[in-house]
Amino acid sequence: THHRMDAAVLSFIPPGAGLNSVMYGGIFEEIRSTKEINGNKIRVVKMQAAPELKPDLSALEKDSQTECPVINIRSKSKCKPLGDSTFWSVDKKGETWQRTTLIPLDKDELKDFTPEKIREKLLDEGKTASDIPSDKELEKWLRNPKYSLHLKDGQPIRFVHKKGSKGDFKNPVGWSGILHPNGKIDQLRKLDLVNDRLELWVGFDPKKGWQYYKRIIPSKDSMLGLKRLGIPWRGQKGLPEYTVQLLGKKCKDLKVYYCGTLPKYSHKVGEFKKGDCFLLDVSEQNHKKQNEEGTAMFSSDINISSVNEWFEVSAITTDKRIELKPIITDGKKFLEGNMSNLAQLLKLPISPEECAQQNGWKAPR
Repeated sequence: THHRMDAAVLSFIPPGAGLNSVMYGGIFEEIRSTKEINGNKIRVVKMQAAPELKPDLSALEKDSQTECPVINIRSKSKCKPLGDSTFWSVDKKGETWQRTTLIPLDKDELKDFTPEKIREKLLDEGKTASDIPSDKELEKWLRNPKYSLHLKDGQPIRFVHKKGSKGDFKNPVGWSGILHPNGKIDQLRKLDLVNDRLELWVGFDPKKGWQYYKRIIPSKDSMLGLKRLGIPWRGQKGLPEYTVQLLGKKCKDLKVYYCGTLPKYSHKVGEFKKGDCFLLDVSEQNHKKQNEEGTAMFSSDINISSVNEWFEVSAITTDKRIELKPIITDGKKFLEGNMSNLAQLLKLPISPEECAQQNGWKAPR
């Protein structure tokens, strides 16, 4: 939490040794009273902050109402893991798969595991029904699955693959691994910090006039991951076939596809990074207004009310949106990608034309 808020809260905690007593220049005083319990009178001594000496929290909140009271300290260690510990495999279509055990490791889940489920997993793995042992043999193996299950042709099966839950590899940004000349990929894993920031630009379109544009910038780890894979950021030479198909005819390279394009006359007006904080209006009335008019849930410095809540940018998605989550409460996360809402979060005019006029930018002739 904020250091000033910490100081205010700590000042209300009675000291055990009494060193913060009014007798020694502190703010606490002894309040003696008696309390009757089961007919017995008991002396009670309380330490309470003197009203004329205790800090004015309302004044503190008023002075710092536009400043987030919580400070999240992020690790700057170079030894932190870059991504998850799972290694993924990629098929010829660019889909990712995760290796998992044939049967559950949890004993409770293993009780409900049947030969039919094993057969279903093996069929999904591409095994033929004629190679799979009978239900009687599978049931016998389930009683003591200490060793690998063997198919009828003698092939041992201990692991199977399930479809990846973190997207495919058609867009390789955010992945790290080793890409071999024959197309096989080893040591593939998903990186934690895929995108560094989401930029907001104002550009002039000859047909539409001044417009807002979004531009996503990959993180340093993502660029190092592409370099390790040997996948080019510019040009299509060396790209896997499924990535070339993803780019299509309109995008000449991965940079254009991922970051997007800007008009010739463009100006950057703001950006969003992970950890940025915003004060949002979470009232039902504002939610209704937002759905009807598309306005942002941003509270200005003047309009601070009890229904406002601090949100933090917890992620920047590949589809050029920011994920906002509450900082102080355990509320619901939501994604925001609307141009007007993003502009208001940055305290910019909803109209890009008005933004250009305020900055003195003239339309090119």
